[in-house]
This record gives sequence, structure tokens and C-alpha cells, in this order.
Amino acid sequence: CRVYTPSNTYWGAINEVYAAFFGTHKPGRVIVSTSPLHFNCLVEIEAVVELKKE
Repeated sequence: CRVYTPSNTYWGAINEVYAAFFGTHKPGRVIVSTSPLHFNCLVEIEAVVELKKE
């Protein structure tokens, strides 16, 4: 997934939440510091998933 944030000062908090959510299975990701996000959000996450048919 791609994680966008307006400042690298949020990286520590993002890493904590990411680790708590995914546990020992941590999918690949990239964190990008960018200009201010829409509506002044602090984090935007873009992810792609594959669902298997049962």
C-alpha cells in the first residue's frame, strides 16, 4: 500500500498503528511525504487487494 502524509513527523505514529493492525504479517508499503492532503487530512492510504474465490 501507499501511505501519504503531509509531514514525516507522523511516521512514528503511522508505524505504530500499522504494526498494531497487521501484527506479524506486514504487507509491503511505502510512506510518502507530500504537500497538504485534501481536507487537511493527516494520512491517506491507497491499497490494492486480491480476493480469492472460494
